[in-house]
Amino acid sequence: GDFDIFSFKDVDNYPRGIYVSKRLRKAIKEEGITGCSFLYRDSWYYKNNKTAANEVAEQIKALGQQVELLPFDVADADSVKNAMNLWMTNHPNDYIDILINNAGVRNDSLLTFMEDEQWNDVLNTTLNGFFYTTRAVIKNMILKRHGRIINISSISGISGLPGQVNYSSAKAALIGAVKALSKE
Repeated sequence: GDFDIFSFKDVDNYPRGIYVSKRLRKAIKEEGITGCSFLYRDSWYYKNNKTAANEVAEQIKALGQQVELLPFDVADADSVKNAMNLWMTNHPNDYIDILINNAGVRNDSLLTFMEDEQWNDVLNTTLNGFFYTTRAVIKNMILKRHGRIINISSISGISGLPGQVNYSSAKAALIGAVKALSKE
C-alpha cells in the first residue's frame, strides 16, 4: 500500500496541533488516505511537544487509520536519512506517496541584532528540511510514477515582514525551490 508522510516541525505553531489535526482528519475522510506515518522533529524546538504529536496521532487513529511517530530533525541530513531508512526497512513493500513539508521556525530579530544561529536555524529548518525530506522520497515517487509533495510557506516569503529577514528569506527561497522543482 501507499503511505503518506506528514512532516511537521512545530505543532505548537497551531494550538496543540488543532489546525494540523483538522487538516489531517479532513484529508483522511475526504481524500481516502489509507495509512500515514506522522514524522516530527525531535530537537529542542519540538522535544516538549511530543504530547501534541501523540494527540494528533490519537485523533487520526480514532478515524481507523494506522499512525506511526518517527522522531527526526528535518534540518539534519543524517537524521532524515536514518529516519527514512528505518521507515523503509519497516515497510519494504511500500513507498511514501504524499509528503507535506510544513517544517519551519521563527526566531525574529532586526537584522542588525540577528545572531548567526538565528539566521542559520531558520534557514536550515525551512530550506534544508525541504531539501532533505523531499530528496528522500522523490525517487520512489518518480519510479512509481505517482506522488504529491505539498509545501507550506508563508506570506512572509512574498511580502516580507520587519524583524523576520531570516524567516522571510527562507520562505521566499522555499517558494522559488518549489517553482523550480515543479519543472523537473
